[in-house]
Amino acid sequence: MAIIYRKPKGEDGPTYAYESTSYWVKDLGQPRSTRKYLGVVDESTGEIIPSSGKRGRKSGSKQTENKSAPNTFSDSDLLDAKDQEIRELRQQVEDLKKENRQYQSLLQKIHTISQIEK
Repeated sequence: MAIIYRKPKGEDGPTYAYESTSYWVKDLGQPRSTRKYLGVVDESTGEIIPSSGKRGRKSGSKQTENKSAPNTFSDSDLLDAKDQEIRELRQQVEDLKKENRQYQSLLQKIHTISQIEK
């Protein structure tokens, strides 16, 4: 889904916002798209002012909430989280290597036993 901003012919007038959804028509072998009217774009803030509710999104939709939601994580918080994730993944790799060595040793013993029995 994409949001399309459209201004009527000429420079004057409001900018309208639509939600476009593309889909494939098998019978025709061609793509098609549908548009859903969202509302008018406020020139000063750039936010979408929803339509009356008959069509388009409601005022409490995810689209308007995401634009106004503050960033709650700082860069250092994100880096700390990623560092922790990397440490955990490295530990998992070491555990898997150890487990792999144990299986290799077991297979070696099984192979040796099977050679003796022949």
